[in-house]
Parts: sequence; C-alpha cells; structure tokens
Amino acid sequence: MNPIRLWALYISVIGTGFACFLIMILIAESPEQKILGTWTESAWEYERVNLQSNEKEQNKEITNEVKHLIGQNLIIHQAETWQFTPNGKLKLISSTKNKTVSWNLKGRGHILTLHYQNKVFENYNISELTDTSLVINFDADIEVRGIAKLIFKKIK
Repeated sequence: MNPIRLWALYISVIGTGFACFLIMILIAESPEQKILGTWTESAWEYERVNLQSNEKEQNKEITNEVKHLIGQNLIIHQAETWQFTPNGKLKLISSTKNKTVSWNLKGRGHILTLHYQNKVFENYNISELTDTSLVINFDADIEVRGIAKLIFKKIK
C-alpha cells in the first residue's frame, strides 16, 4: 500500500475518533447542571463493610435512632430537602430550620463538597446522579463499620 494513503487512513481514523469523542462530550450534560434543582430525602441506607466470613453483605434501611447516631458528627444530617442553585449555594430545608451553605463538585463530578461559614466542610461521594435520583455516600464511624447512603428524589 502507498505510504501516503496509509498515513491518510491513519489520520482519518484518528480524526473520526476524536470528532466522535468531542460530540459525546458536547452532548452529555455536566454533573453541575444535572444536580441543580430541589431534591427531597427519600431514604437512608446502611451498607456494612469488613464483614465476617459467615455474614452476607446486605443493605438495610436506617431507623431514626441509628440515623441520629450516625449523624452526630455531621452538620446537616437533619436536612430533608436540598435545593442546589446555579450560584453554588445549597439551601438545606427541614421542618425546624433552614440553612444555606456553598457547594461544588470535585474530581470527575463525583465528589460533592459542602462548605460552611465556619470553615467546616463535608465531602460526599456521589454514587448515582440521574435526572430523578441522587445517591450520596459517607463513611459512618460507628460500632459496626460501614457506609451510609442517602437517597434523594428530584422534585423540581
């Protein structure tokens, strides 16, 4: 085969692949846009880690008592509705009080960081973000090691 044709073939294949990649990036909605809106807390679940060999892995919904125990060291564990705004503010709305904090996404859009006015921050790992559901995880340091999972449903 002619070397010029071979190079033209290589360049066209690479160019086509690069064009497809750019089109996919431009079409995909960014996590920053997808998280905007109002989310209501639908459940807390607890996934155990470091299981004994005779135990099965299981997800269990967390009761209010265990939720309180897990959330003792968290600032926002009582928030029922989270409203993400485009200006980087998050309104935490509960039946007893409202609070506004700053938010941003880090990494590949999978780490949600909340910044409070007193220089305290919290990091959550986003394990699922769709148009209708948001699932965030944090490590719970209680008697049984595990990961607590907060599940939200989008209402706006």
